[in-house]
Amino acid sequence: MKRVSGSLLLCLLVVSLEAASPTGEVIQLFNGRNLDGLYTWLVDTKREDPRRVFSVTDGMIRVSGDGLGYLATEKEYHNYHVVVEFKWGKTNWPLGDRIGKARDSGIFLHATGPDGNSHDGKGAFMAAIECNLFQGATGDFLLIRGDAADGSLIAPRLTAETAGERDADGWFTWKKSGQRRTVERWGRLNWFAKDPQWRDELDFHGPRDVEKPYGEWNRIECVCDDDRIRVVLNGVVVNEAFDVFPSGGRILLQCEGSEIFFRKMELLALDRTPPAGVRELRAKLTDGELFIPPGFKAGPEGIDLTLHLHGAPKVVEDNFKRSRLPGVLVNVTLPGLSSVYAERFRDTNAFFRILREAAGETE
Repeated sequence: MKRVSGSLLLCLLVVSLEAASPTGEVIQLFNGRNLDGLYTWLVDTKREDPRRVFSVTDGMIRVSGDGLGYLATEKEYHNYHVVVEFKWGKTNWPLGDRIGKARDSGIFLHATGPDGNSHDGKGAFMAAIECNLFQGATGDFLLIRGDAADGSLIAPRLTAETAGERDADGWFTWKKSGQRRTVERWGRLNWFAKDPQWRDELDFHGPRDVEKPYGEWNRIECVCDDDRIRVVLNGVVVNEAFDVFPSGGRILLQCEGSEIFFRKMELLALDRTPPAGVRELRAKLTDGELFIPPGFKAGPEGIDLTLHLHGAPKVVEDNFKRSRLPGVLVNVTLPGLSSVYAERFRDTNAFFRILREAAGETE
């Protein structure tokens, strides 16, 4: 990142970022009748669903399991409490390698980037933090990496309090007040009482499993509060992480070879109004976008401006917020390779033009 200081005085009269919902409102992500507000994605047919992998029956979402993909919210969400009720269907499919194996699905949180950008499943999913729905492993966190529209890597990460020992695959298990460890790019954080002898076999159920046996309904809640995620399964807190990236995006219900039913999918927006300053704001510029982080207040001397060249806006903004750099951000994205930027900024006045344009947008 190249940091540019300037005396850009902001009047803060920009259009505010459209919120996903008013604070405290319960949003029915599934209305019980159809898939309005949601869309489907399959690795082989993209946004078409000729096999009716995703359907509504008897007031429930049915995911047949015949494919690799997801049902996604059309909107992106930040700072929310999502409640999902699910139970497993009968059928496991060869696609996803589920014949004779544990029933498998997931809730993808903060899914970001273009559809089908994941490295997992060769483009079946999106970069995200996955809350696993997986017999014996429901409540595990999985990091799903992917590629942004410009080809740059979206590398999820989280930090958690963990037990001292690792599992057989070398991954950590959540333990309240344990040792803090960070998982980045890809990997898993096990829920706190996952059976050390867990096996990928049909209807596996460990001695301390909180998930109910096959055929019964389960209630899972994911509380996404800023850069923290807490998972509550059937009333029990089973996993928790902080310093999570990404910290906002779409919510996906995964199809990974197992039939599953969902009868509730609702969201409650959390109150994260900054105590002072302004809400998160944006304004379009010719070559990029001006971003003002939550809680920002301009001082009497002006502000610092951080200029970032070439990057997916959401990824750049999330990193900027995590860095806690003062001031505002301008993210400049031009079509082409680095030579395009070299040519544009060969004239040093280009930087001052960005300052002037940003100032003009906020007057």
